[in-house]
Amino acid sequence: MGTCLAAYQQLAQRDFAIAIIDLGLPDQDGQVLVEYLRHNYLT
Repeated sequence: MGTCLAAYQQLAQRDFAIAIIDLGLPDQDGQVLVEYLRHNYLT
């Protein structure tokens, strides 16, 4: 994955146990993706 869009697409298709996220992604701040994961996938 090289973009937040690709990450969102992969999240819709499969489950992950761990994710390494570049905070400097070209299409969206990686911190936004981290917050999305925190609010939608962590219990």
